[in-house]
Amino acid sequence: MAQELVMKSHQFPKNLDWVRDAAIAQPVCTAVQIGLVDIVTHAGLEFGTLVGHSTGEIAAAYAAGCISAEDAIKIAYYRGFHASKISKRGAMIAIGAPRAQIEDLLNQEFFSGQVSIVAFNGPNSVTLSGDADMIKAMEDVALRMNIFAKILDVDTVYHLSHMAECVQPYLESLTSSKIETKYYKAGTL
Repeated sequence: MAQELVMKSHQFPKNLDWVRDAAIAQPVCTAVQIGLVDIVTHAGLEFGTLVGHSTGEIAAAYAAGCISAEDAIKIAYYRGFHASKISKRGAMIAIGAPRAQIEDLLNQEFFSGQVSIVAFNGPNSVTLSGDADMIKAMEDVALRMNIFAKILDVDTVYHLSHMAECVQPYLESLTSSKIETKYYKAGTL
C-alpha cells in the first residue's frame, strides 16, 4: 500500500524495488516501529502488554526496554543482510482460511513437507512458506476453492528451513557487535 502512495508523488523515485531488499527493508521497518514506540511513550502512554511477530519482535524488545534503539537497528540489519544471502529464495503466501482447512491441504501428498504454515494471523488467516513453485501451486488450489490467496511481495522467505544456512553468520554478527540486552526473569511461586 505504501508503495502505491509513494508512486503517486513526484517527490519519490519511481522504482522502489530496492526497498524489497531484506537488508534494507528489515532495518527500515524496525526504524518505523521504533519511531511509533517513541511517539507513544513521548505522549505519556505506557504499554501494558507487548507482542511482536517476526521482525516486530525486535521493536517489541525495544519497547520493553530490553534493547536500545541502536541495537534494535543492528539486529534488524543483520537479520535482513544474512537472510538476503540465502541460496534458496522461496516464497510466502497469505491465505484467508481456517488453520484446520489449510492443514488438510498441506497433509495431501503433493504439498506434504513442501509448504509450511509459518504464521497464524487470525481465525481465518494463515501465512505459508515454501519453494516458489509450490507456493504458486497453493495459490492455484486456494483460488479454485474460492479462498483468498495472495503471494507476498518479499525477496526472502522467513520462518522456514530455508533460513537455516544464515543462522550461524547471523549469530556471529550479533555477537561481534556486542549488543547489550536486558531481560526479566519470571519468578517461581
